[in-house]
Order: sequence, then structure tokens, then C-alpha cells
Amino acid sequence: MARREQQLQDVPLSITALTGTSREQMGITDIQDMSDFTPGFTYNMYTDAQRMPMFVDRTEILRGPQGALSGRNSIAGAIYTHLKRPSDTFELEARTFVKNYQGYGGGLTVSGPITESMRVRVNLSGTGQDKGFFHNMANGNWEGNQPYQRQLADYMLEVDLTNQLQWYLKASFINYDESRRTGSRRAPYVADVLGDSPSAYGSLGSPLVPLAAWGYFDPDGEHMGPNLNPSIDNYRQFTSDFNSYQKLDDHHNYMSQLNWDAGDVQLKWVAGHQAYYYEHQQDADGTAVISMRLPATLVYPLGRVVSPAAINQFDEQREWFSNELTLSSNTDGALSWLAGLYHFNETYKQHPQNTYHPGYDELANPLNPFGISANPYFAIPNRSGNASVFGEVQGETDSYAIYGQTEYQINEPWALTLGLRYNRDKKDAVEENRYVANNVGLGHYLAGSGIAMDVTPGMPRDPLGNLLPLPAGVVNDYWDASSGHRAREMQGHWSAITGTFGINFKPGNHSLYYVRLASGYRPGGFDAPYLPSDPLVNEESLISYEIGYKGTIAERLTLNVSSFLYDYQDQQLLLPALGICANPDDLGTCTISTNYENIPDTQSLGLELEANWYATDNLGFYLSYGYLDTEIKDGGKGYQNPLDPSALQVNARRMTEITGQTDNGYTGLSRWLQDITGKRLANSPEHKVAFNTRYSMDFQAGSLMLSANYVWRDESEYDIFNTPAAIADGYSTLSTRAIWTNAGDTFSVILFGTNLGNEIARDRGGAERLATTASGPQGQAYYEAYNLAPPRTYGLELQYRLY
Repeated sequence: MARREQQLQDVPLSITALTGTSREQMGITDIQDMSDFTPGFTYNMYTDAQRMPMFVDRTEILRGPQGALSGRNSIAGAIYTHLKRPSDTFELEARTFVKNYQGYGGGLTVSGPITESMRVRVNLSGTGQDKGFFHNMANGNWEGNQPYQRQLADYMLEVDLTNQLQWYLKASFINYDESRRTGSRRAPYVADVLGDSPSAYGSLGSPLVPLAAWGYFDPDGEHMGPNLNPSIDNYRQFTSDFNSYQKLDDHHNYMSQLNWDAGDVQLKWVAGHQAYYYEHQQDADGTAVISMRLPATLVYPLGRVVSPAAINQFDEQREWFSNELTLSSNTDGALSWLAGLYHFNETYKQHPQNTYHPGYDELANPLNPFGISANPYFAIPNRSGNASVFGEVQGETDSYAIYGQTEYQINEPWALTLGLRYNRDKKDAVEENRYVANNVGLGHYLAGSGIAMDVTPGMPRDPLGNLLPLPAGVVNDYWDASSGHRAREMQGHWSAITGTFGINFKPGNHSLYYVRLASGYRPGGFDAPYLPSDPLVNEESLISYEIGYKGTIAERLTLNVSSFLYDYQDQQLLLPALGICANPDDLGTCTISTNYENIPDTQSLGLELEANWYATDNLGFYLSYGYLDTEIKDGGKGYQNPLDPSALQVNARRMTEITGQTDNGYTGLSRWLQDITGKRLANSPEHKVAFNTRYSMDFQAGSLMLSANYVWRDESEYDIFNTPAAIADGYSTLSTRAIWTNAGDTFSVILFGTNLGNEIARDRGGAERLATTASGPQGQAYYEAYNLAPPRTYGLELQYRLY
């Protein structure tokens, strides 16, 4: 059973294990590469690369619920990275590389004994890239550096306290300062492409301030660089007056593990603590407009000249610790078992996406000239300065679990597996919000006047003005007199019993057949901090069915095949949604948010295949294939698509008309909730293929290995409505590497190249909606917004080893 040493082919579970050596040979350097070579595992380019392969013993990617054998509950899969432990003999390995886009880096690992009972290992690495994958045509800067400046350090100590008692300590530190742009926004177009200028305000008004994109069409406007979007002609060009960045500071991770071999049983205690501070800023207006002239008002007869820049900021501070105690059998009998206790605690403070407008000073001191603010403290200065949107959430999570699994060998070929887990979760959160606007659908008066108004929504009331009951999960809702913020306190408790049942049939040493039934659970939570009317998200449950085969044929072909069905109830999915609307009848005055919703019934049906064939001692092939058919069986109450509020797209299914609300400034039609039953789940390509071939040649002076990867990924929908404009086309990439190693295995030279065809690989798709004319209900247009995998990269790596 898992959590003890087993050959991969003996584990009755869909699992992909990538060792440091296999990663080296195949050129798998980060999570994106792991996703390409793991069927049923999808990932996009929002997070950072993994440790260098020389630091890693193996990475295991498990599919399906994993709660019966591990600490933190996992509903649909888990990734375990096992670092190389301190060694009994002296080891030293150093690497350095250079690549195009002015990339460079290196690493060092040193390990060995201090005494007969004490061993250490130190891992150090630093990487950088001075030229990004995207060029800012406005100021000449580059973004899309993956990574830009990154430092990593691991310090490990392993001590044999007695012959039966071992203690392992690890401390890790990671910091980076990057500009990790991955996206290409191919809007707005120049005016003559549309036939007429789009409105300066989207429709009658923008979400909170005039659209900076209007500066593209303002003859009096000043631009930094070209006054059109260069992404229209080149996906990797953009214009912006602001350089985005991501910073991770003070990320530390401490872990202590104590192993006690007590004869027939083994006891393991693992404790960990981790904390970090992360900050991310990006350009929100998507333009390099420095100034533009707003429409004339009584106060400004010639129109007010403003700087329309907008900046989105995300930052969070997180800290968590965990304790896990497991007891397992250590005999060769027919019955083996494992039992464990687990506790996890997390605290956090987060500003998910605050929007700042440096050119609109009036946002810092909102007034209430029309007397419509629900905020009794509207005149209090904006604590966030020139912020139109401010949201903050602080919270704490406590999770407790008891779990266990047994495996019983009925006879030589047959075995049964049974696992159970009880989980209890408690979450507390406090959210604070404030919205300040200088244009709220009241014509263009406020935008040009220099007056801002507090538009933070008040507590819900009935038509007679009485407060409505608090929504589920909310225990307090109030105005903060010191900040003018509206605040809500939320609490929730969830618990579940989950388990796994399996039948394994192993007729010989070279084949395994298995059937696995497992249930999974994800606790509920809260949509915060942007004041959704129903912030509580219920727990999600899953029943998975899996049947598989693992075999070795003729000692040269390893073949793993599995088929699965995941049946979710109340799956927690992110859906685009209308946020705060200053004028509910005018979409142009609404912010667009992304909220978690419980979808009543969804299913994922899939087939996975992995084959590794050594045709000769020198020639090998690897193939992985994943087929995934996803469907929303019951879409529930229906949802409004902000990209298509009138449900005009060819695949939109109208469900319920929203009485009294029209799509003003765009189509002029009523808005509709859409039935999403029958839609595919987002980020679920139907087909995915990865192929590797490698050939080694031995010489007296050393060896040469040639390796090539081909990856193909099918098109994929990237919103739950399957909006055609938000579908990312499929793509394929080709990568190669050549590894020369000397006869003593002390020195290697690697030449590598990825995405050799320089494909526009759309890792994630999206769309932006724009009105087609300045006035009147004239329709809607869509423009591409993609996240792209890196372009063609190539370089040289040098390795030195001493044993």
C-alpha cells in the first residue's frame, strides 16, 4: 500500500512518478512540463518553476481522492515532491546554464556525513532572466520573465538518534522578484477597424472611472509610445505605462520528521511551518495613455484633462502549520495497515484585487452630492488613497482529521483495500470593502467635474426599508466608522466521512489489474471580499470510479492504462459574474468579478495511457495520452454571462429573463440567465498527447544522449459558458536536448531547445467585450485575451559531479 516503499507498478492507483534522472533526460523542468507528460493533469502558467532536477529524488502525481493515506485532504489528486535526502557518502554537484532572453542561473548541492550518525545536505540555486518574453513598445521594457530574480536554499539534517529512531530536519527559503507577464490582450482595436469609435465609458459609464482605452481615440490625448495596440499584429508586444511585477518575500518552510521503528509497527511524526508575503501589481487599463481630455462639463467647458492610468494590486500574507502522526504495520503478514491523526491551521490577510487610479485625486476624498450613498460615513477620506475598489479579507482555517487504510492479501493473486477518513473543518473570515466612483451612470458629469462619490452598497433591505436577514455564513454586517468600510464577519463548519475500496488482482510478477472506488470531500468557504449577496460556498463531494491495468511486457515495455469516472456533487467552480453595479440597469457601471459557485452535478469521464518502451538498450520511447470528456449534468439556478448578458451567442441557452434590466449601450436587449447544463468544464482539453524518444550512444570517452519531445494539446474552453470567443485553440510544440557525459560521469554538457517552432501556444483563453459604437444599441465585439506558453528558448547547461 502507499506510504511505504513499493514499486510503482505494484501501486493500484493512477500515478506518474518522475525521477530527477528522467526529468533530466526528457527536459522536464517545471510544473507545466509535468502537466504535459501526465495524462489527466492540467495546469496553466500562473505559478513558478520547480526546483532543479538535481535537488529532487522524484515527483509523484496522483489522480483521484487521496484522503485515506495522507495528511491534508485531497479531493481529486495530489503532487508529492521528494527531495534528495542527506547521503551516507560525500556528494557534490554543481550546474550552471545560459539561454536566450538573457537567461542565466546555477545551482549547487553538497551532501555527506558529519559523524557516523549525522548527515547533512545543502541545496543552493539562483536564476535570472534580463529579457522577457513580451516587449513593451511604449517604453522599451520587457516583461514575461520566468524567472527574473530567484533565490532558493534548502538546509537538511538527518540524525540517527538510535538504531530505531531517526530525526530529519529541513529549512527552505525562497525569494523572487519577477515580471511574469504571460498574457496577450488584443483589444481595443483602432477606431476604423470597428467602423466607429467605441464609447469612452463602455456604455453610459465605466465600472468606476472612464476607460483609459478612450485615449486611443482622443486627438488631444498623449500616449507613451504608439497610440494603438501592437498585440493586434504581434502577440508578444503590448503598450503600457506601468511595469507589472510579482514579489515573494520571506518565504520560509520548516519541517521536522521523526521516524521510530518499533519492530512490528512504525511511528512517524511530521510537523511543518510555512509563511510568506506575496505582492503582485499589474496594469489594469491595458494602455500607455498618459493623458486624455474628457467630455465638456459646466465646470470644465473645454473638458478636463486627466491621466487615466489604472493599477490592480494583489497582496497576501499567509502562515500555516501542520502536525501529522501516523502508525503503520511493519510485518510481512497478509494484513497491512496504517492509521493517522492530522491537524492543520492557517491564518491569512489578503487584498485580492484593489484598483488604483493615480490620475484621479478626487477618489481620495469622496463626497455625496446626489445624496444616494448608503454609507453613513461616506465623507471619511479613502484610506486607500486613489483607490476605486478596496477589498480586504482576514481569516483563519482549522482542519482536523483521523484516517486509516488496510490491505488484506486474500490469496496469492487477490487483495482487498479499505480506507476511511473523518475530516472536520472550521473557517472564520472578516471582509472589508469600499467603492468610490467618479462616474456612476449619471451621464458624464461626475467624471469631468473632479467629484467622487462613495458607492459602497449598503445592507440589503426589503421594499419598506427593513433590513433583510443575514445571508448564510454571515454572522455580522456593519459599517466601520473609523474607515468608512462596510464589513462582514463570516463563520462556517463542515465535516465529512470519506473512504476508498479497492480490489487488486495480480496473476504474476509482471501485471496488475485493479478496481478502485473512492470518495472525496472539499470543505466549503466564503467568496470574499467583494460583497456577493450569497458569500457562503458549500462543501463539494466526489465519488470516483477507476479501473486499471499495469504491466511489464517482455521486460522492455511498461504499460499503464486506466479509465475513470468522477461524479461531483456541488462542485466548487469559478464563474465570471457581475460585481458591484452603480446602476443595475447599466452593465457599463458594473465591476466584473470571479466568484465560486456550487454546481449541483458535474461529471468527468476519462481514459489515461502511459507507455515506456526500451526497444533496445540504447533506444527508448515514452508515450502518454489522456482523453477527458467533461459535462455539467445539472447546472442549477442559471447564471448570467458578463461577456454575453443577453445570451446571443450561438451556443447560449436562455433560461430566465432578468426583469427590468437591459444591456444598455451594447445590444439594448434584456439580460438573461443562462442554463449551463450540458456545457463542458473549463480548462479540460478533450485530448492530450506527449511523446518522447531518446537514443544514447556510448564511446570510449563518454556517452551522448539525444532526446526529443512532442506535445499536442487539444482546444479548450476557458469559461463555464463555453463562449466561442473564450476558446483557446489547440497547439503542439517540439523540444530537443543533447546530453554529453564523460566516461567517469563527472561532467556533462547539455544543449537544449524548447518550442522550436516558436508556436503561439495558448495556455489559457479568454475574451474582452467592447461596444462597437459610441452611442446607441449597436451590438458587441469580442477580442482575444490569452495566456501564452513561452516562445522558442534554447541554451547551454554545464554540470559537474563529485562522489
